[in-house]
Amino acid sequence: MLNVAKKKNKFKNVKFEVANATNLPFEDNSFDVSSVSFALHDMPLSIREKVLKEVVRATKPKGIIIVVITIYPETKSVNF
Repeated sequence: MLNVAKKKNKFKNVKFEVANATNLPFEDNSFDVSSVSFALHDMPLSIREKVLKEVVRATKPKGIIIVVITIYPETKSVNF
C-alpha cells in the first residue's frame, strides 16, 4: 500500500515510512497531522492503546489526528 500511496502522492512534504506503530521513530510533537487508517481493528486492545498513545505523543499539541476504521453494523442504523 505504501507503493500505491507514493505513486498517488501529489505533495512534496509528505513522507511515507514503515515503522513499529507501538514505538514510532519520531520525536515528541513532530507532526501537525497524524493518521492511522484501517489498521487498529486488526490489533488486540492492548496494542491498539499503545499505538494510539504513540500517535498522540508524536503529534503536536494543537495537531490533528485522523483515525479511519471500518465497522460492519448488524443493522442499517449505527449510533455513535
